[in-house]
Amino acid sequence: MPGADPARDGVPMAPPDWAVRLHRNPAGGLLFLDELSSATPAVQAALLRVVLERKVGSLALPREVRVVAAANPPECAANGWSLTPPLANRFVHLPWRHDPAVVVRGLGGCWPHVSPPQLDPDRLEASVARARAAVTGFLTVRPDYTHRLPKDDVGRGGAWPSPRTWEMALRLLAFGYASGADRETISVALRGTVGDGAALELLAHLDRQDLPDPEDVLLLPYSFEVPERGDRVQAVLQSVVDAVSRRSSQERWTAAWRVLDRVAQVRSLDLVAASALQLSAMRAPNWPAPVDLTTMRGLADLPGLVKLSRSLAEAGAS
Repeated sequence: MPGADPARDGVPMAPPDWAVRLHRNPAGGLLFLDELSSATPAVQAALLRVVLERKVGSLALPREVRVVAAANPPECAANGWSLTPPLANRFVHLPWRHDPAVVVRGLGGCWPHVSPPQLDPDRLEASVARARAAVTGFLTVRPDYTHRLPKDDVGRGGAWPSPRTWEMALRLLAFGYASGADRETISVALRGTVGDGAALELLAHLDRQDLPDPEDVLLLPYSFEVPERGDRVQAVLQSVVDAVSRRSSQERWTAAWRVLDRVAQVRSLDLVAASALQLSAMRAPNWPAPVDLTTMRGLADLPGLVKLSRSLAEAGAS
């Protein structure tokens, strides 16, 4: 499609009609790629930017556009191909299985209506912090799952763990927490992003962790049950620090120090040192130091912390 001045504008490729219609719709829309496993590897390569970046040539689709694909297994598709690993790694894979009872009811004129989970905006920030702590905690103890490309073609054409799909998993886990989705729904979503093995190990890790909600901990810093294991304590503290960093205020910052004091009283002082440094770095100039360390019995014995508190208080007074 020649530009007004080909010497200046060049001859860009005309975007397809469906891309133009999506681009003109400010409310976004749904791009449905049917029979994706019938696309040749060359066509799949052309879809990489469309699926991930919402770019069709030089035409950018609105952020609100959702990309959904459907595909039969390669052996059942017309001229079927396995999905290439780069394209497969850009999707959440949800296997579709027919429930005979549902089919019978539907053919009888009574297809079921399913309402998707609804996100609670008031729980979103805490849910994101909780999901971040869960995923990063798991990958800390299982770094081998950060990127694991399957060895067989079938596995590579499905869900497998990579930094990209872990970000998808984190988003879906946060949405699950914020919407109150049940465990089975969260399990299906996670398995569709990082694969069965990584997702099931993550869920087992979360069962072992059984972490409290950081917002509940900040609300009652001296009442929460401190876990027995050190890695679980660290996960709780990290989620609390992350929650304060995302929605910072003097009251929440002070509550976080009380959480550290609670942990220091019932567990090892070594567990709170890193979190104490992170909280100290978050202090606004007009906030008083975590003073009253005389009432924080656990932190009063931490070497150097009282001195740090006094120096912060003096700096604040000046």
